[in-house]
Amino acid sequence: MRHGRKADSPVTGSPLRCASAQSEGDRGHILQARGSGRPRPGTLRPSVSGRCMPLFSLEHSKVAYRFDLGIFGGASIGLAAVLVLMGPRAEAIQIIAYAALGLASWTLIEYGLHRFVLHGLQPFSGWHAEHHRRPAARIYSPTFVSVTLIATLVYLPAWIVCGPWPACAVTFGIVAGDFCYAMTHHAIHHRCADGGWMRGRKRWHGLHHARCHDLAGRPGYYGVTTSFWDHVWRI
Repeated sequence: MRHGRKADSPVTGSPLRCASAQSEGDRGHILQARGSGRPRPGTLRPSVSGRCMPLFSLEHSKVAYRFDLGIFGGASIGLAAVLVLMGPRAEAIQIIAYAALGLASWTLIEYGLHRFVLHGLQPFSGWHAEHHRRPAARIYSPTFVSVTLIATLVYLPAWIVCGPWPACAVTFGIVAGDFCYAMTHHAIHHRCADGGWMRGRKRWHGLHHARCHDLAGRPGYYGVTTSFWDHVWRI
């Protein structure tokens, strides 16, 4: 299942300057800020590329990072244009409903992947742990992996079951949700937020990075674009 000026710290625009850090969430950002964007001297840096996956690396250059954001942003715009300009007018309401379903489904996919895969299934949890150690590093799955998964697990099954236009609409919702996730996660770690929705997202994700593991070995606060599913499943 994603730059503006350079941040002053590994956490979004140095929350030590951006906020008073009185809340628990702000203290979570401070704990992130104590980490360095580079491995500490004398410690072994986990293999981000992974010996079992030699064909690609999980840590990318700024150019590759922007390219990935551009791919999903462009795909969102392209799919929306196809649906609006070429979609059957008689099925407009149905297409809108399928797109909304895809977007809503993404929030659950985001939560499930973060909780049960990135924090519960090897080797993915090991790779994700590197992001927790270095939150400002550009670590994410390569674009072709995300595109392949969406095409094979979302578009093709939806096309077989519902037809081409519903499949396109659901895929648009998923891709747009993935793009919103990528932009939100980037802003959380690299931008200032003085208030509003983004500050709430920064606080929530800061708690995720800072919270001690629970009895299940997971840190909680998994939602990035929304905390809805955290509340449904009691964090």
